Amino acid sequence: EELINGVTKTGAHFGVKLNNDGNFSINLEIIPELMGYVIGQKGMTIKKMQQEFDVTIKTPSKQSSDNTVRVIGKAEKKVLKAREEIIKICDAKRSLIPPTHFISIPINSPQIKNQLSSWNKEILGKYANLDENILQSPDRLHLTIVMLKLFTKEEVKKASSLLQEIKPQILSAINQNPIKLRLESVEVMDTNPAKARVVYAQVKGEGSELGDLGKLIVEKFKQKGFADPKEKSDVLFHATIMNAKWINQDDYPQNKKNQEQMTFDARDILLQYDSYKFGVFQVDQIHLSKRKFDKNGYYFCESKIELK
Repeated sequence: EELINGVTKTGAHFGVKLNNDGNFSINLEIIPELMGYVIGQKGMTIKKMQQEFDVTIKTPSKQSSDNTVRVIGKAEKKVLKAREEIIKICDAKRSLIPPTHFISIPINSPQIKNQLSSWNKEILGKYANLDENILQSPDRLHLTIVMLKLFTKEEVKKASSLLQEIKPQILSAINQNPIKLRLESVEVMDTNPAKARVVYAQVKGEGSELGDLGKLIVEKFKQKGFADPKEKSDVLFHATIMNAKWINQDDYPQNKKNQEQMTFDARDILLQYDSYKFGVFQVDQIHLSKRKFDKNGYYFCESKIELK
């Protein structure tokens, strides 16, 4: 096979380099959540790979913000084999890692933000035993379309490009007009309101455009492997306004090991706010959001499209 700077075309394609000392090397970006699986219990997995492929595998320290795993070896083929094995391990464990990103519709309506802020104050005034962290921040109010798993910079880049590529289809799905929606009526996500985890405001509007938009986006991201293949195409659009998992776990050490057990009694809230109206908003943006917050309090935006 033809060599490029001392490396085969196959090796060059995957990023293999020939170092000055005569060894071959390749870098892989592995998120911290998967690093433990690559290393293995007491380092057994990484030791086995090093012995099997006659390579050295260097991982970043726990304190480092770098996610680079470096594979070094005397034989290019063995470096590539080690790379394949690392990717195989990561692919097998992907399903165990929580989503890193999601496609969101920010609710930027000042009317709704003000109304939610007033509602939050009212709730805290009425229910003194309720932890304030359970309430949604007006700056983070949004609709989720689909959860995504993007574990590398390259995957984020590809997902960002995909969102931009399907913009014409999205505009076609909504007939070139921004969708106007109402946020009203408080509901609980769980079957037992006495042990609720999530309370949300219903999303209401005319026509099928929102549903069509949701189906299109879910299917496109499933096709590329960024979303769970089992994800339903019919999106249950809702705006979460209370969530037990937002409670500061340090205040409840007895529940720290099992966050899913955190619940609250939402029965009276449902009765009192069944027909509550938060206001009207327009779908004018769609974001590829990271599950971390930016300086404005919303989720960090990797990419977005304007629907105005």
